[in-house]
Amino acid sequence: LTGSHCHMNIHFGTIGGINRCEIPHRQRSYRHIIKPGDEPEKSGKNKNSGTNPLDNDPVILKHFRNHVENIEVLKENGEYNVGNISFSTPIKHIHGVETYGLNIHGKNNSISIITDTQYFKGLESHYRGDVLILNVVLLEGKKGTPHLSVEDAKKIISVNKPRLSVLTHFGMTLIRAKPWEIAENFSEKLGVKIIAARDGMEIDLDDYKK
Repeated sequence: LTGSHCHMNIHFGTIGGINRCEIPHRQRSYRHIIKPGDEPEKSGKNKNSGTNPLDNDPVILKHFRNHVENIEVLKENGEYNVGNISFSTPIKHIHGVETYGLNIHGKNNSISIITDTQYFKGLESHYRGDVLILNVVLLEGKKGTPHLSVEDAKKIISVNKPRLSVLTHFGMTLIRAKPWEIAENFSEKLGVKIIAARDGMEIDLDDYKK
């Protein structure tokens, strides 16, 4: 599976459904070359696109394409299956390139991942998983910056109240502000479990079954 803007480097164990999740706190981006789902000639921002968004070397390099079973270009309101796991891309985010979050549905629980986006009205309504993972780059919101801030995350979590919320993808200002302390403070105020991701963190998803 490939998309144009995959910041998440999250690994799921799939024995008996989704039961393990490994999350680093600051991920590397893949190459932002394509904008899947767009007609390249209309995008205006994609100088490397040809008539097909996979004509060049985007997330999966041409050299490796014969070694994967299938390549899917993610689209808004898309639904996909990988083995016994299904996931969807509910809405297009507000970001510098075409970007989607994920709702992953396992046998016993669901995971929502809000990747990079500027907050917009109704964002939280699309991500109601038992476990919610949020890219929170900013300590304080900046007008016109296409990333979530700490207050944006607080707003989303207070509405959805997932069984577990994981803050990740921190900018340097937020790292200096000790996101683990911010998460603990939010947990106390909102009455739900919120943690800050760290490199190599593993979460037993069986603890957050429906």
